[in-house]
Order: sequence, then C-alpha cells, then structure tokens
Amino acid sequence: MARENKVCDFCLEEGKGLFKQPEALPDGHYVCKKCRRIIESYDLPLKYDLFQLLVTASPDMTDMIMGDYLEHHTADDSLAKFYPLPKVLMHDGEHCITAWDASITVTKAMIPDEAGPARVLDVARTNISNLADAPGESGSETVKGTLYLTDAALYFLSGHFCNCHRTAHIMRSQSDGNRIRVVEKEKNFTYTVKSTTIFFLRERFYHKVTAAKANRRQNLIYLTGDNEIAITPGIYKIPKNIDPGVYDVTAVKDGVLSVQDVYGRVHAWYGGSEPIRLESGSVLESGGEYRLRKHKQ
Repeated sequence: MARENKVCDFCLEEGKGLFKQPEALPDGHYVCKKCRRIIESYDLPLKYDLFQLLVTASPDMTDMIMGDYLEHHTADDSLAKFYPLPKVLMHDGEHCITAWDASITVTKAMIPDEAGPARVLDVARTNISNLADAPGESGSETVKGTLYLTDAALYFLSGHFCNCHRTAHIMRSQSDGNRIRVVEKEKNFTYTVKSTTIFFLRERFYHKVTAAKANRRQNLIYLTGDNEIAITPGIYKIPKNIDPGVYDVTAVKDGVLSVQDVYGRVHAWYGGSEPIRLESGSVLESGGEYRLRKHKQ
C-alpha cells in the first residue's frame, strides 16, 4: 500500500519520500524541516499560529493572512492574546506594541552622567536626550538598551539616556534586516536588533486590529472642508473610498500610513512635507488619524 504524503500546514508543500515527511505537532498540524527552521530562527513557539504563518509565508501574503485571522477572531481577543500588558509601565492610555533588546552607537561625550528613565511612564520632555548616530567616529560608544514601540511613540531606554521619536519617522524597510532606522530633524538614529521582521509584523497587525475595532464603532472617513478629508484607522480602497490623486498629509495622531499599489508593493509615508499618491486599484492603510488635502500642482 502506498504511503500517504503529508502536507506542511505552513508552506503547504507536500513531503516527498520517507525521510522528507513533515513532522506532526502536538496540536495536530504538520511542519516541514524548512518551516521549522524558520519559526525557530525567530524564537517563536513551534505551533500553528498567526506569526508562525506570517514568517513562513511570502511577504505578499501578509495582508491576506492577517485579514483571514481577523475574520475568525475578534479584535479584543487578538489584542489580549498578542499585546498583553508589558512589565514596564506606560503612560496613561498608551499601548505597547512590542519591546526589543537593541543598541545604538552614539557620541560618548554626549551621554549624560545621571541615570535615565527606567520606564516609559517616566519619560518626559525634560529627560529625552535624542542622541543620534555616531558610527565610525572617534569617541563613539555602542549603548545597549530596550526599544519600545507604542501606539504613541518609539522609545529607546538605556541606563543613562532616553531617545523618543514620532512613529511616522520610522523608516519601515524589511530590507534592513536587523536595523530600525529613524530620520528626524535631519538626524539619523539607527537601532540594531536581532531582526526587524517580527518587529514590523507586530506593528502592522496591531494597526489592523485597532482598525477593525474602530470600524465597528465610528465612521472611518469624513469630509472636513473643501478638498479635505479626515481618516481614522482603517483600510481604504481607491477609488471606492477615496478619489485618486496626490494628497498633502497632516498627521493628527501618528500611526502607520502606507499605500499598497496594484502590483502588491507597499509604500510607507514617513511624515514631513512629502505628499502621498493614490492611484486607482491601490489600497491606503491607516493606523492613525490623518487629514488629506488635494495637492496643488
């Protein structure tokens, strides 16, 4: 009797031969050796779950996988499962999306002597240093700390200083591998982490969850004046929800603002004075609140 080949539940590839069959997991799913290595490389539990599916799938499947998950799970359950309260206290009403060990190379002489804030709750304008990159410079030092991404800001807390950035200034590029870059006021901040993949996947899914939650209790888009609209967290199809065109953007509450074009490529808006182009067939995804006004040529 011919042996039945098992199929990996992550990449959906069929095992070929006696020694290339996917192994059974305790939950009844199957995983091949390739997907197992990928999952373990991100320090994820070896089980069938959302982020395990995301890291083993092609990047162009990310939105579909996240959307499918939210079709079968409530926003509140998703928030409770993937975004529990962190050990470090936040400001009132602030939600932690992810926290990672990180490092940044700065000018040693600029590091304060006194201790910096140990909790996000303690961060205030008076104790934010915002020490920028100093790679390769004489007198520089690599400082280890923790990078906290919240729905309000990106924080780097170390023993002696704190950096704080608007989330709109994060350069969201998966190609950086292990670097999270921020460009703010003509200064560069480069944080080295183990990998940026889970960092940005957690951020992306968080905004999808909050958009789904907001969609059930408020209008996502409304007119505020001539040629100006306001958008809250949500996903907008062009031209179904918004007319095609070039728009100037004003951030009311920062979050992810990106456009997926007709070819599936994602282009993020990083803040500043750069307009955003919306073409027919593209999709605008907002994780915050923004005002869009038709750009004057």
